[in-house]
This record gives sequence, C-alpha cells and structure tokens, in this order.
Amino acid sequence: MPKVIKFGVIPALLAVVAVAVWYLATRSSGSDGSPEAQVIEALVPGEQEATLQQGEVGIDLLTGWDASLTVDGIALPESELDKLEDLGIVTYTPGPGKTVEFWRAGQNCVTATYWQRATGPEQSFQRAWCFTAL
Repeated sequence: MPKVIKFGVIPALLAVVAVAVWYLATRSSGSDGSPEAQVIEALVPGEQEATLQQGEVGIDLLTGWDASLTVDGIALPESELDKLEDLGIVTYTPGPGKTVEFWRAGQNCVTATYWQRATGPEQSFQRAWCFTAL
C-alpha cells in the first residue's frame, strides 16, 4: 500500500509544481498578451496621479515605438510633442503659444495612440488614462 500512495503523490506534486512555475513565469513577465503589457513602460503622470497645470504629460514606450497624444479630446500637434525616439518617450508640456497653454484644474484624460515605427500608425493601439491637474 505505501507504494500506491507514493506513486499517486508524485504525479500530483509534479502537476502542482508545473502549474506554479507557469503562474510565476507569466506573472513575473507582466505579460497578459496585450500589446500594452509588452510595450508601455510608463505613463506620465501615472493613472489618477496629480501634476501641475503646466506639468508634462506623455508615455514611455519600448524603443522602436512611437505615439501621438490627445488630451480631453484635443489632438496635440506632432510639432509640439517632445520625442526621444531612441528611448520611445513621447511627451507634451503645455505653455504659452501652444495648443494647450495649461491643463484645466481637476481631471484631464489622455489617449495615447501608439505603433511600432517599422509598421507605422496604420497598425496602432490605444491607451487612455486620466490625471488630476492642480
């Protein structure tokens, strides 16, 4: 009888170990299969975080990706975006003479449309988040 119990326990333990390894591997990579989980490194400011009314807003993507930004329904012109192409960072800082001179006090929402430079914006993804301007 001890051999039957021993034989039945080993496959069960191996199955538990296999499931645990799979879970930890997928959890630690942060990948849920979506482009967002694989491409976006940071949101500026982070979701539901606060910034000043003339604070920087943007997205930090993996190298090789680009983005455009829309805030509160206003598409920010490409010529006014600050891009660090080598780092995949796209930001906007409001100021005098720009499309947006300051963020309105309270909640503002950003939509970043992002794409891989090699394929262009025809194959793009979107990420929306909101922040509070003080």
